[in-house]
Amino acid sequence: FGCSNLTKVDFASFNTSNIKNYRYTFYHCFELESILNFNKLFKYTGTDTLDATNMFANCYALKKIEADFNNRTCDLTSMFLNCHSLTFAKLANFTGKTRSTFASCTSLVEL
Repeated sequence: FGCSNLTKVDFASFNTSNIKNYRYTFYHCFELESILNFNKLFKYTGTDTLDATNMFANCYALKKIEADFNNRTCDLTSMFLNCHSLTFAKLANFTGKTRSTFASCTSLVEL
């Protein structure tokens, strides 16, 4: 996966209008602390389910996440599994699977 030292990602200039699969995108990015312009990722224009399964699993340093899924159907299974430093999460405007989305997020105080 090669992102173990990645600390920040900014999606401001990304064109994600045709992407529907984010499975394991940042899996094992142990040092990832912040994500800027995260909502940019969910501008997919198709009707298929957005798959974010394990997208941030084992991102131990991630502290905060906010996302507006643009009224999409999503699979958020284990999306933040083992994100031990995550204290705040706001996920809005989606339907779909949320099985174990925040499993083992032991620092989460606001959802």
